Amino acid sequence: MTIRTINITGAAGDIVAVTYNLEELLMNVANAAISNHSGKAIAQSGLFKARVVKRVTESYKTRRARERTEYRAEVAASDFSYRFAGSIYQLFPQSEAAQQWAIEHLPNDAPRLGNSYGIEYRFFETIEQAIANAGLTIKEYR
Repeated sequence: MTIRTINITGAAGDIVAVTYNLEELLMNVANAAISNHSGKAIAQSGLFKARVVKRVTESYKTRRARERTEYRAEVAASDFSYRFAGSIYQLFPQSEAAQQWAIEHLPNDAPRLGNSYGIEYRFFETIEQAIANAGLTIKEYR
């Protein structure tokens, strides 16, 4: 008699330790599989003794990727986003209204870093308040 135990991840994310008798399993698996394709007949026949080892929830990588996607959608929905880049803030206009506000309120010679404006840290809080007073949204980009 050969008794074996294997771990199987179930459809609900459970890790199940399955103990079975190899000889009985080989003799009866064909009949059980034919009678019920879902495997319920095998489980009900007593060939397997299963117990839940632990519940596996969303993995860290999957959860982090989902959170990052949600966060990026939230930032994209704002009018402005910003990022602190050492001694300056990068201010990114995201919408047409934000671009128009930046043209009207920021100096013409304001340093540009790609599609963003470079703002010295000492001026950023004032600009952030002016954006909020104009009814536009601003969100930090991490």
